[in-house]
Amino acid sequence: MNQNIIKLNHRNHSVASDILELSLQSYRIECDLLGLETFPPLNESTDDIEKSEGIFWGLYVENTLVAVLEISTLVLERNTNAKNIDRLVVSPEHFRRGFGQAMLRFCCGARGVYSVSTGRVIFLQ
Repeated sequence: MNQNIIKLNHRNHSVASDILELSLQSYRIECDLLGLETFPPLNESTDDIEKSEGIFWGLYVENTLVAVLEISTLVLERNTNAKNIDRLVVSPEHFRRGFGQAMLRFCCGARGVYSVSTGRVIFLQ
């Protein structure tokens, strides 16, 4: 299986639309699993993605976008190189195949401080 992780140009409307479509598919399932009636990421728009200050990476399998990772820089008192994972979504058709794990390995392969956020809550590890 041919897979490739590349930096995405989320300022491009077509790319932002692809990111949004995949994100909404994944977030709907996350919302259901959490038993929530509302989930802030489900209100996101293509415009929100295009305006994001984050860096987007996409994992493609056979030219199909199956996972997206968005990373931003955090300004912390003790560490100015901290990164926040703002988004990690996988296409529901590709769940449980290791693509999310591949994205995390790609992102966190470099040493540093990372945090993960979901909705508006941030958890630091």
